[in-house]
Amino acid sequence: MRLFLLAVWTVLLAEIACGIRSAVLTALYHHPLTIFMGTMVGTAVVMIFAVLLGDRLSASAGWVRLVGGFFFIVYGFLVMKGKV
Repeated sequence: MRLFLLAVWTVLLAEIACGIRSAVLTALYHHPLTIFMGTMVGTAVVMIFAVLLGDRLSASAGWVRLVGGFFFIVYGFLVMKGKV
């Protein structure tokens, strides 16, 4: 149960930005159900891929943090340059 709650809180905190993007898309296009369904499908696909890949890799937490941090920095750089 503790591992489940850790996963729930980790995803909730990590997905705050996704929720903000969804709110912006809903405000722009006024189709909340379509945005909600698209967000859920996209999140499910990413989570399924991540869980299956994570199970197969058996990577250390340090390696995952390093790779995740690298992609976070690259994404931040792309956002600052207006590419995303």
